[in-house]
Amino acid sequence: MKEDISRFAASALFLVAATIAQAADPIYSVTELKDFARATDINNQGDIVGWQHPGKGILLRSGQSQVQYIGSLGGGFTYPRAVNDYAQVVGESMLVDNATYHAFLYSDGQLRDLGTLKGHVESRANDINIKGQVVGWSKSGSLTLPFIYSNGRMAAIEAIGGLSAEATAINDRGQAVGNAEFVESDGVPATVTRPFRYSSQSILGLPGLGGNNAEAHGINSNGWVVGTAEPILDNPITHAFVWGDAIGGVVTDLGTLDGYPNSFAKGVNKNCQIIGYSFAANDSPQSRRAFIYLSGWMFDLNGRLATTRWFIREAIAINDNGQIIAEGCDTTQGRCGLALLLNPITTTKPPRRR
Repeated sequence: MKEDISRFAASALFLVAATIAQAADPIYSVTELKDFARATDINNQGDIVGWQHPGKGILLRSGQSQVQYIGSLGGGFTYPRAVNDYAQVVGESMLVDNATYHAFLYSDGQLRDLGTLKGHVESRANDINIKGQVVGWSKSGSLTLPFIYSNGRMAAIEAIGGLSAEATAINDRGQAVGNAEFVESDGVPATVTRPFRYSSQSILGLPGLGGNNAEAHGINSNGWVVGTAEPILDNPITHAFVWGDAIGGVVTDLGTLDGYPNSFAKGVNKNCQIIGYSFAANDSPQSRRAFIYLSGWMFDLNGRLATTRWFIREAIAINDNGQIIAEGCDTTQGRCGLALLLNPITTTKPPRRR
């Protein structure tokens, strides 16, 4: 009962804060990003990164029509994952052996190999902040460790324990989040995944929603963490969640869209707008429906578009201006898997839709 009361208090505080931050709710225009097979991130300047087929990394600067090619570390594939406000891009790129990937940093037209942790052979960079700090994972065989790259040096994020782990996101304050896999004490299931938050001062294991597994996938400048977690023990249903010191240090279940039993939060901006997708029992692009969580409600993003031409299946990233990178379909042409940019164009309040 005590846990339920704490969770309710944290939820109420979160809803109040979100309502204040979002006094008006946006409607969006949609633009197809025709140069992209997959868009992965957008910074606060409106610069977008992703890739073309087959694995050609690209950067589209705000206000420009021509993309910049990221290049590679010698192999045939490059996959950008994130871009900061200085248009520095990180991700993974294949080496000349055409078999091994290393984390990279692209800055001022130069692609730099960030290498791996000592004794490891592969790495990936998942995110970069305004200070140029990079987080991701480094791997040797079955062992995967999270890293932070800062001041020209890659270091392991230690004291987590578990079988393997990775860092997924970092904010401009240098707070990073990630996930670690542990052997379950009773062996059922064999392993569980738990989220953590890291800073230079401390590392903290984050709570889940009561089930076996939880994962953190985004963190904003206020330290609010979003991800997905199982609310019921030994049940694979997952719900999007938010956690933060400012909301009592207790995880809050964001629920799902009506008719979709699962949800997955992918990102959160400084205004505490949370994006992701809800999905059916078996997760696939065809079963997904994008959401935005604001003003204390989860909205179907498709009910907030200025036109019915588009169907948004997945909201991938959001910047502090409310611009959203998404994946979806052109319903007039029957084309799906499209990279899309959603721009907020008004602040009227349509009827709430879940």
